Amino acid sequence: MVNLSLDHHTPERHDAIRGASGAYAHLMATHAGLAGLGAANLTVGMHTVISQANQGEFPAIAQGIARLGADSFIAECAEQRVELRTMELRITPDPKAFERAAASVLDVDARARGIVARLARAVRSEYYGRVARLLAGDTTAMPPCYAGFLSAQIGADGEVWPCCVLATPLGRLREVGLDFGKVWRSPEAEAFRTSARNRRCACPLANAAYTNLIASPTAAARIAAAFVRGPSRDRVGTG
Repeated sequence: MVNLSLDHHTPERHDAIRGASGAYAHLMATHAGLAGLGAANLTVGMHTVISQANQGEFPAIAQGIARLGADSFIAECAEQRVELRTMELRITPDPKAFERAAASVLDVDARARGIVARLARAVRSEYYGRVARLLAGDTTAMPPCYAGFLSAQIGADGEVWPCCVLATPLGRLREVGLDFGKVWRSPEAEAFRTSARNRRCACPLANAAYTNLIASPTAAARIAAAFVRGPSRDRVGTG
């Protein structure tokens, strides 16, 4: 699955939000190239960050992106991250606005094709509902976080982080012959895991949240039930 990041269905608004002229045109060219591969096992999706910049423009954004012909459509909650240099920016959407936007994304993504896209949609439905509760102040909405235990992030420069919110450097792959295991078992990694056991992180980071949901028996059971039911009965903000 390859997700392309699109913040608005119109070229002008997408480029304005991104602060990069021509970004929309480049993204559409990438989408056409991937779709043209014709690979049966490749799912090409669109990924939209719901933020203060676009939260009031749903469901129009969801409906507009649906017309672009992606295999699936995913949304994520904007948040402050070291990785994205957004730590000082007020970008996180309002709880109700996020819930409305996510609901419109689920309505559009009901058209997702294939078992992989359908399973991903079931995970996303659970994620959206829990994030809506978290934004409304329920810090127990998210399952225990296993970032640094079951998931990690590798930057373009080879630096490994347990997650891109805390951005704690565990080591660089270039310095260990690209041996991820050496970084994963490093003193820095063990120190992070020791500190992680003593705190209760709760954030809307999608990359880690998907792994955490699957690792949670309760959430995994809900995801399995949603997958069996099919898309027509999924809802945001339940559970």
